[in-house]
Amino acid sequence: MPGREGIASYILFKELKPGIDPLRSENKLVCAISVITGKPIPGVSRIVVAAKSPLTGTYGESEANGLSAPGLKYSGFDVVVV
Repeated sequence: MPGREGIASYILFKELKPGIDPLRSENKLVCAISVITGKPIPGVSRIVVAAKSPLTGTYGESEANGLSAPGLKYSGFDVVVV
C-alpha cells in the first residue's frame, strides 16, 4: 500500500545527513503505517520499518503483518521515528 514506504523514505532522506554511519546514534529508525490501516480491508494492516542499512549504506526496509500496525493506528500515530 503506497503511503507507508513513501513517508518512511521521505523522512529518512530529509532528516539524515549524507555519509553518516548506519550503526551510529545519528541513524533514524522509522516505523510507518498507511492511512487506511485498521480498516476491514484485507492486506492493509502492515507496518514498515526503515533505516539506513548497514549492509548497503542506503535505504533499507522491512514489512510485517500482525497487531503492531493496528495498535499503532489506534494509539493515534501513523509514524514513529526513533
